[in-house]
Amino acid sequence: MIDIPCVTKAYEGGPEIYPEDEAHEAELVRPNDELERPKPRHITGKTPASVAIVAMGPSARVWHNGNGSYDLAVPRPDEVWCLNKGLRTVKCDVGFVLDDLVGEARRSKEYHDDLRAMSGLPIITTTVDRDVRDLFPANHLHAFPLEPIVWEMAVRFAMTRGMTAAAIVDSAGSLLRIGEAIALYLRNSIPMMLAYALWIGVEQVFLYGADYTYPGQDAREDDRANAEYWVGLCRGMGMEVQVCSDSTLLDMRTPKGIYGYGARPPVIRAPSNVDVAKILQHLGVIEGFKAEPI
Repeated sequence: MIDIPCVTKAYEGGPEIYPEDEAHEAELVRPNDELERPKPRHITGKTPASVAIVAMGPSARVWHNGNGSYDLAVPRPDEVWCLNKGLRTVKCDVGFVLDDLVGEARRSKEYHDDLRAMSGLPIITTTVDRDVRDLFPANHLHAFPLEPIVWEMAVRFAMTRGMTAAAIVDSAGSLLRIGEAIALYLRNSIPMMLAYALWIGVEQVFLYGADYTYPGQDAREDDRANAEYWVGLCRGMGMEVQVCSDSTLLDMRTPKGIYGYGARPPVIRAPSNVDVAKILQHLGVIEGFKAEPI
């Protein structure tokens, strides 16, 4: 029987929550079915099953047009998340301003005033310290939980390698290196929002307006690859991510087919029961199986 460390104090992230001189408080407990279940991590106190992320690229029109009829033409999510200047126009449940709010306030008094007026909207940002609180005294600001996300990505990776819970706990000292390699590739807001969604347990994400390039537009934003990396990572971790059909992300707007097949694209059939059983056998989930005619 291994003792499993259980953190007894909640840490939200950011310099206000993680001062350098504060030690993490923990105690050792044994696995027990009667232990208190963990509380929701999301800043709203809930865990939405589905989320729509509405960014500011051209394909955001799919979201807006889909909400412009009597019957919704887009899926209805449990929550809507929006970011940056889009908070001025998009009705959302959670806002993300993943920039230094002190710098943003200095850059534009009007933007600062607009954010200050959103006192009822929970907003996730990078740093929440005294300087930020002084500039936004009435806002519900929450620091992005970077450290817990890095830790969890390392644990999730270890789980995919088939490590037991006891083995993962015993290897805690080496998890930081793994987590940093996987999770610190965060170059813009969309990857950070996807990482947060995965961390709080969202099952399904709909992406609108996450366009880093778009036909007919000169303005381009770097790090499309970063967003596509996190879409793939989240899908690999079991979270469904749907990118709207008008987006250039993942080439959704103009599918280019599979490399190397030219004018003769392959036809991929649905697997049979036997095909699936063979895959499970190869993965070590089952030792063997017997196929019987139906």
